[in-house]
Amino acid sequence: MRTRFAPSPNGYLHAGHAFSALTVWNAAAKAGGEALLRLDDIDQSRARTDFEAAIYDDLAWLGLTWPHPVRRQSDHMDAYDGALTALSEMGVTYPCFCTRKTLRLNKNGHYSGTCRSLSEAEKDKRRARGETPSIRLHASRALSLLEHPPRYEDTSAAVSCAQAPLEDAILARRDIGSSYLLSCVVDDAAQDITHVIRGRDIQPLTSLQVLLQALLGLPTPVYHHHTLITDDAQQKLSKSKGSQSIQELRAGGVSAEQLKALLAFG
Repeated sequence: MRTRFAPSPNGYLHAGHAFSALTVWNAAAKAGGEALLRLDDIDQSRARTDFEAAIYDDLAWLGLTWPHPVRRQSDHMDAYDGALTALSEMGVTYPCFCTRKTLRLNKNGHYSGTCRSLSEAEKDKRRARGETPSIRLHASRALSLLEHPPRYEDTSAAVSCAQAPLEDAILARRDIGSSYLLSCVVDDAAQDITHVIRGRDIQPLTSLQVLLQALLGLPTPVYHHHTLITDDAQQKLSKSKGSQSIQELRAGGVSAEQLKALLAFG
């Protein structure tokens, strides 16, 4: 087993991150495998050195160690651009000029495909106006290139990527040039990850990532989506919602052993 914990240095880790990290390291230890730390820092507008330092510090405080050097996404933008170019050459991408203000979603809350059928003339016109597009996956066209819908193992069951409609997700944000969806696929292959262990909130992206793996000829890991740590309102912990950080817990006198016991790792 070779697995990873991949936080973003755009805020301080909270108890939910601790649970995920401990789940990753515990699984690797039981299997006699290896757990890696990776920094998902493609969004350099939000990444901060103090948050990165706190990640290292909090994980060490939990008693976790990892191989060095640590892979940083911001050092591998060329690899993501190469994967995006390969997908574009297959004809499974298209530019999307929708902004958050103009974005239209279908009844399932997915992108409605507004820009999917834009003519080349219209694309050129919008670029000439200074509009910078994001790049989306043409999911149905991508599936049509494969002889069979790709499948993946999610701990106890095999899942087919054809079991639910796939969204035309963003592969490259207009301000970054990549996205979590694409970068994660490239990173996992580059690091020979055999098992992806992460929260259930990411599970909806898995079929899309497995589809990208099939298109790019990359191996598909085994997936495990663990339960989420929630607050008193049964909402998952979140940096954006100001959930109490590990740094704050430590400052309040909570020990690593106490936190691990609270998370059922005592």
